[in-house]
Amino acid sequence: MYSINVSLIAFALIFAGALLGIYLRRVLPDEHFSADAKVVIRLSTGFVVTMTGLVLGMLVSSAKGSYDAQTTEARANRESGMLRNQAAFITGRAQALSSAQATAGAAWAGARGGVSQAYTSGRHDSLA
Repeated sequence: MYSINVSLIAFALIFAGALLGIYLRRVLPDEHFSADAKVVIRLSTGFVVTMTGLVLGMLVSSAKGSYDAQTTEARANRESGMLRNQAAFITGRAQALSSAQATAGAAWAGARGGVSQAYTSGRHDSLA
């Protein structure tokens, strides 16, 4: 529903701009429609389009850099947690297991804004 509203608003604004252009064409004097004025308008439009392309390119590049950084961090946390969990399984030490749980809890806390107390308390009967 939201996308339909946005598209209708965009259509209405574009249509209103076209009507305003038709009205201004009748009201403005002919000297505003000389060849020089048309050249200035074309150059200004080209400048705005070029700047818009540059800004959108920088936006996409920034988003990709942020995504790559988060992916690398998540992969490192996952590998670290798997190694600690493997060490806990092999050695049977509860300390290594609680360290793995703390790592996973910290990763989920950063991603979801918080972790339930049962997950980080170390009270997992099936794992201990």
